[in-house]
Amino acid sequence: MSIVISSDFDSGNAELVEIAGNRIDVNIRKDIRSDFFQWFHFRAEGLSVGEEYTFRILNAGKSSYPEGWKIHNIPYSEDGKTWERLPSSFEDPILTFKLVPKIGAASFAYFGPYDLTRHKEMISRAQASPYFVSIEVGKSCESRNIELLSFGSGGGEKKNLWILARQHPGESMAEWFMEGLIERLCDPEDEAAKGILSWADLHLIPNINPDGTFHGNLRTNAKGANLNREWDKASEEYSPEVLFALKEMDRIGVDACLDIHGDEDIPYVFGSGAEGNPGFTERLQTIDDAFRQNWMKINQTFQVEHGYDKDEPGKGDLSLCTNQVSERFNCFSLTIEMPFTDDHNHPDPLNGWSPEKSKVLGASSIEALSSIKHLL
Repeated sequence: MSIVISSDFDSGNAELVEIAGNRIDVNIRKDIRSDFFQWFHFRAEGLSVGEEYTFRILNAGKSSYPEGWKIHNIPYSEDGKTWERLPSSFEDPILTFKLVPKIGAASFAYFGPYDLTRHKEMISRAQASPYFVSIEVGKSCESRNIELLSFGSGGGEKKNLWILARQHPGESMAEWFMEGLIERLCDPEDEAAKGILSWADLHLIPNINPDGTFHGNLRTNAKGANLNREWDKASEEYSPEVLFALKEMDRIGVDACLDIHGDEDIPYVFGSGAEGNPGFTERLQTIDDAFRQNWMKINQTFQVEHGYDKDEPGKGDLSLCTNQVSERFNCFSLTIEMPFTDDHNHPDPLNGWSPEKSKVLGASSIEALSSIKHLL
């Protein structure tokens, strides 16, 4: 049986270069209408059980974040459900990993994929929740649905808490985070979930970039727009996804916002705030500090020692979601970053940072947000 390499599926990205015996060479394709590339997802079939195969990504060193490959072990799955890590080596520009398959096929990806089929299943489960209130639907550049799910009783004097994910579609851990959160909100026996919904309505956009997800992009939508640089200039033509979110935020209001991401280089879970904004106040700093300190106690993977450099006062980039939302609504807003590699404070050679850990972090955001109720 001959080896077949495929990526022509939802979230797929790889271009076959050569199959030479048991060595398979591929390249990563660039994002649509953009030079960004790093996300890959492909499947190998026709493998012989028990034989060793060498896989090489030939253009890894030319990708958007090449330093990340030095600490990246490749996720793979033979059953399509469980994703483990393969030891990898990077000799610029080639990333190499090897597999001895237990069955005749395996899938490989930059992180455990979260495709649109699973997304639709999650949306259906959310709508069946006793706490689900409403759904608003925007449209992407290619007319795919962008769902805004609201949980709570609606109306009244309740706070409006927003959480959105997948601005950068290759950061699939962000939607795993959302799944962990939504599963708790759908559980009528979860006391913490019932508690937060007693004082807040949660407005969730689990995937704001479905086009990029489908096409296997790293950072952009179908028009080549990096959505997290569009919040000060969103347009119907170029970034309707962000325009939809902003219109709904203006309609509903925002008291707190989390924007969920993954980072290619930094092997820790961390937050990035809006402290560089012109309108950033001592009140917002107090909320930001309390939220971070409390979340570290609730979920020990979240930490504050490692992360991005803080913006100087008044120098915040208002094209970013976190900064624009904080400035626009005078509210607490924070970007949450998870690693593609591993959490080096809690290393796990077999799984690295995983979909499961992302879900646990997402679930714990309920207690973290509840801990700042008195400050909002």
